Amino acid sequence: SHAGTWVISENDLLIRAFACMTEQNVSALAVINSLGHIVGMIQSSDIHYLVVHQSLFLRCAKLGLTVQEFLVWKSSTGHGSSSAITCTDSATLDAVMAMIVQNKVHRVFVVNNDLRPSGVVSIS
Repeated sequence: SHAGTWVISENDLLIRAFACMTEQNVSALAVINSLGHIVGMIQSSDIHYLVVHQSLFLRCAKLGLTVQEFLVWKSSTGHGSSSAITCTDSATLDAVMAMIVQNKVHRVFVVNNDLRPSGVVSIS
């Protein structure tokens, strides 16, 4: 975790991301690259999507799909967005709420000056 923000590496296994969400009782994780920058997010709704598409679910179980591989696949299906909306820690609550409404999202990840996650503002 990065200062209260739950994150997962894009190179971690997808099953680890789902386990982490369950263990920490959170509905989403910021996905970070090797520099610690947010490159996307994984959500609990992705678990439901996998269960509905059992062939992919079985592939995940057998092959150990990484978070990055899953996000690439999810993007190719057009099922929802895996993009993470971010703001800086100097953003006002009004500005963050406007971002939530404008982007029709449940959360905005807060990043510091190094573009690393430092928090999250969530409405769910």
